[in-house]
Amino acid sequence: MPSFKSISVANIKSNFMKPVCIILIVCFLSSCQSSSLKFAPVVYDKTSISALLADTSFGYLLLQFNSKNGNSADNPFKLLSYSYKIDNSVLNSSPYNLGIAPGSTAVTFADSLIMGNQRASRDDLTGAITDPSTMAVVNYDYVLFTPALDSANHYVYYLITAEKNTPDSSFVKPQGGRTQPCPPAICQ
Repeated sequence: MPSFKSISVANIKSNFMKPVCIILIVCFLSSCQSSSLKFAPVVYDKTSISALLADTSFGYLLLQFNSKNGNSADNPFKLLSYSYKIDNSVLNSSPYNLGIAPGSTAVTFADSLIMGNQRASRDDLTGAITDPSTMAVVNYDYVLFTPALDSANHYVYYLITAEKNTPDSSFVKPQGGRTQPCPPAICQ
């Protein structure tokens, strides 16, 4: 084993520079990858939405992004949902996993974006499934959350619409709504 005196400055520089060079190469290669992120259109089934809206204490859903790798077509960002009461206490502490919409394609955002929790109120959900002309709930199969990007402030949000599993010409599609990213919206 060399003594402390026999370690030269050249050896120190050489041993120090190898890991630094490796780190710089890895950083360069990772920065060359695409910076775009993929978001899946996701669904909340009719039975679950109906149960939430039937509960008079239900106030809103708090939605969180979930993904193993958000820039992969195989693993786009999806949503987890937590139910809250009107008084802001937790209605259901177990998350509900929103499934990827059948036959959908992930939406890709390549711009700068801000990903915050999403809030969908009782009114947002009710508006997505109610025909505004009759104020009756439409005959829908699921509620679709479609990712969108606010071009002014770069927040990711979701459009909320009622959908059918199969095309139906008699289906009156309500106007729908959108989630509110929080912040800036208050999540409670």
